[in-house]
Amino acid sequence: MKIYQVNKELEEILLKHGFIEIKQYKGEERRKKCFKLTKTSCKGIYFDKDSLEIIHNSRKFICPNRLSEQELKKMLFFFKLKNDDFKEVCPFEEFSLHEIEKGITTLEKRINRYKELNKKQATVNKYQRLLDVYNDIEI
Repeated sequence: MKIYQVNKELEEILLKHGFIEIKQYKGEERRKKCFKLTKTSCKGIYFDKDSLEIIHNSRKFICPNRLSEQELKKMLFFFKLKNDDFKEVCPFEEFSLHEIEKGITTLEKRINRYKELNKKQATVNKYQRLLDVYNDIEI
């Protein structure tokens, strides 16, 4: 299994997935690289030599500086979802690889349960759309 570290390869993966590098001009963040999907996004990835931080709504979450392919995929999933959609995966809206994994499992279970009951087709479609975003992420 491939392990990704905070380096040029990770930068290239982020750029491939539509991230842009944002230049920092103030404070301690100035020395770190910052990547966001849009310039004004409230979600960002900061890293320098060997640390990786996720920023969401001005809250800082420490992320492992060595990521497996699955962990990297979960991190990208966090960024690709809109905030309202992410609430369906992680109701507390905090970045955590473990919570994202639990949220994905919960979505799968809900889809199966609703399909068995033949109910809530609009909800099933929404959950399936979210899972499709996750499943379509290629590293």
